[in-house]
Amino acid sequence: MKDINELIMDISWNCSKSVQEEAKRILIEHSDYDIKILLEIDDKSCWENAAQILKSKGCEKTKEIIDLLFLQIRDLNWPGSKQILDLLRTFPQKLFQPAYERAICSAIRAKDDEWLDYLAIFIYEKKVEKKVFVNKFLYDILKDHLPFWL
Repeated sequence: MKDINELIMDISWNCSKSVQEEAKRILIEHSDYDIKILLEIDDKSCWENAAQILKSKGCEKTKEIIDLLFLQIRDLNWPGSKQILDLLRTFPQKLFQPAYERAICSAIRAKDDEWLDYLAIFIYEKKVEKKVFVNKFLYDILKDHLPFWL
């Protein structure tokens, strides 16, 4: 079997579909590697397939990297970001909420209004209510970004 770095290069959209599919199959089936590596890929041509692999692994196998998953939705125009958003939607509230609030704080510190717009989607779609927020102020900030989705 190829090593992890070779498999990651094989998920590039520059490879043939059959090479991409085989590499994705192996990376989905195997768990003998740190899945965080799928979020550390510099080559944009691999991001879409990396996101599909993570989504296929589900929230149980990706819960340890949930904070990194929130970083991937800073711009929903990036390849793979919509699959990561779909994966985040599957997390149960008790796992989701603490990481969600940390992501909101990070977006505020970075003065990243676009990321806040994308984070607001969860108030709209997941019906995240103010009462579940530890820091209620974060909910109020996101409410200002909700018109982006309405």
